[in-house]
Amino acid sequence: MFLNPLPQLICTVMGSCARPSIDGFLLQGPYSIILAPTRELAQQIEEETNKFGQPLGIRTVVVVGGLSREEQGFRLRMGCEVIWTLHLTSCMQ
Repeated sequence: MFLNPLPQLICTVMGSCARPSIDGFLLQGPYSIILAPTRELAQQIEEETNKFGQPLGIRTVVVVGGLSREEQGFRLRMGCEVIWTLHLTSCMQ
């Protein structure tokens, strides 16, 4: 799976998966923005990524059309390490 090295890289950059913050504002991240060809694929891959990312404290957000903008914006403001979104040409069709 192409995501296997991602958790190790993120934890190395974050310093043992601790989220640095000042007054509740995260100082770093996202560390990866991954493009998918379809919304359904982005959502499926996010679900699979959460299976191994959550135990490490790695948070993901999928940003696609057809879902609540408010919820997506809230999750982005809360901080994440990985963002899943659509390839620009997929959005323009």
